[in-house]
Amino acid sequence: MGLPPLDLAPAEPVELRPTPEPDRLLALRRRLGDDLGRDSLPDGQVRFTAVVAMVLDTGARSGELVDQHLAHLA
Repeated sequence: MGLPPLDLAPAEPVELRPTPEPDRLLALRRRLGDDLGRDSLPDGQVRFTAVVAMVLDTGARSGELVDQHLAHLA
């Protein structure tokens, strides 16, 4: 039986968004710092925070993030 094939091809080109201004990135970094200062976070928020922090620290693009594996994080 199994699942039907998944068509991952976009129906139309993806519109690129401009890079956020440095002050907006700084505000996001501060917010992440505030969130990480809490006693506990839900698992989903921990993962989301880790991905956003990696993007802010490295400037990685979505394709580069998708290609990451646990072995790359050593």
